[in-house]
Amino acid sequence: IAVFVKILDLMHQALVTRTITTKRDIFYKDPKLFIKQSVVDRFIDDLAFTFHVPRAALNVVGLP
Repeated sequence: IAVFVKILDLMHQALVTRTITTKRDIFYKDPKLFIKQSVVDRFIDDLAFTFHVPRAALNVVGLP
């Protein structure tokens, strides 16, 4: 649950401030919580699928 809430919070911040962030940036905000980059990747992709939007609509890109 903590990972899910943290990722939602970081995506919300990106949307509110109208900034683009990367999956890698999100991982390095709290690497001890996320443990592996693949955890962040999976959650972000799942959230985009759940909201029926492309990942870019969440202001999250794959590359820096």
